[in-house]
Amino acid sequence: MASIRKRVPFKATDSDDGDNRILDEIEQEDVIESLRRESEKSTQQSLFMLRAIISLSIFLQVVALTQNNNPLDAFFARSAEARGEHHEPSSPIPLGPLFALLNITVLLDLALSDWTDYPWFFKTPPITSRVAYGLTAIMPVVCIITAQGVPNIVWSLFAGLVVLLDDFIRRMLSKGKDGLVELERSKYTAKGA
Repeated sequence: MASIRKRVPFKATDSDDGDNRILDEIEQEDVIESLRRESEKSTQQSLFMLRAIISLSIFLQVVALTQNNNPLDAFFARSAEARGEHHEPSSPIPLGPLFALLNITVLLDLALSDWTDYPWFFKTPPITSRVAYGLTAIMPVVCIITAQGVPNIVWSLFAGLVVLLDDFIRRMLSKGKDGLVELERSKYTAKGA
């Protein structure tokens, strides 16, 4: 008899604020469906904001391409005037129009990556995040090597930061979907609940 183990039931601690009620199958499905609706709403809001940021970034890149100058120069000039200093306009970035076109291409790819329902639009697969990081890192490296001023270096980092934000948000949305799938897999059968 010494080999028989005594069963020790689980007991919640007094500080446990969780709901200890066992949900039946229908209640579990209702909770999962509610979480799925909240996740879908949050996903749509996040993607809308992401598209707005990408669109603004594309617009600024087009401005930089057409005017062949740094769109952030105006902000740095106002900041210098507020401090009582004189601000010289930034010198053009070497190969600036080429980098602007490259950034526009990467940002357009990010913007169109959700449009997988339209295979006639583009036959090429979307750019991976690693390639997007690499392509948007070329301009900042050139600015640093050619000793451009702070406004040009900040401007050169702009597209890379948008790629970083896009990648971060998409990873978080993917984790949310994976969490819902895992929650569905962990459903239990509660007979008599």
